[in-house]
Amino acid sequence: MLEAVLLVAGIVAVTVGALLLTHPHTVVRLSELGNRVVATDHFALAHRRPFGGFLLIVGAFFLFYGVVVLMS
Repeated sequence: MLEAVLLVAGIVAVTVGALLLTHPHTVVRLSELGNRVVATDHFALAHRRPFGGFLLIVGAFFLFYGVVVLMS
């Protein structure tokens, strides 16, 4: 169960991080569509490159750890 949570969290983090780095307006539109905040606060958008890079690194770690746990 933990492996699945890590894999899903990794996929979400990598996706949101990549969107923040490449298409920040898409994150805002998705947030407005879902009518909830998905990291569209002013700080995250003002510092989208470091925040997006952080999410990519954390997501990659979650994916790597999830796969390693599944393989063992």
